Amino acid sequence: MRVPWRDRPWDQFVCDDPLGNSSCTLLAAIGKNRDDPFEEINAGIGIDSVDQDRLRHNQRTLG
Repeated sequence: MRVPWRDRPWDQFVCDDPLGNSSCTLLAAIGKNRDDPFEEINAGIGIDSVDQDRLRHNQRTLG
């Protein structure tokens, strides 16, 4: 989940408009590891519906 900005409440859902979250490009660990096509495909869905292996990979990447 991206921080400093959300387009919906802090709930278990991916942002409705991940590509609109340009403030995260300023955070080095997030901006360089963004996968916009993946996030766009998963926009608005429950985090439990996202490929869990992919989430674990992103957690390791972000440190």
